[in-house]
Amino acid sequence: MSGITYPFEFEHAIVGASETAAPIGNTTAKTYLHRVIVTTTDNNHTDISISHDSHTHLLVPGGAGKGVYSIELNLTSDATGWTATTSSNSSLIAVYKAP
Repeated sequence: MSGITYPFEFEHAIVGASETAAPIGNTTAKTYLHRVIVTTTDNNHTDISISHDSHTHLLVPGGAGKGVYSIELNLTSDATGWTATTSSNSSLIAVYKAP
């Protein structure tokens, strides 16, 4: 151990399949969303997105193909926490830092 304190202590949250506006962990206003890792198991999935305040960010469009998508976001919410919408054959892991 080097004795160096790392200032970035991230948390993670898992959002399962078929979720609509599911809260991402214990996020609140001013939560920093670092990365989202999306896993799809079918080519026929619907849109996978995240939202905060009145903004929606499309992560993986419907029909984009099965696979694992690691998406670096580096976004901060303004007034509310983050939510996620997944399809019946997808899930995601969100890496974030709450204030």
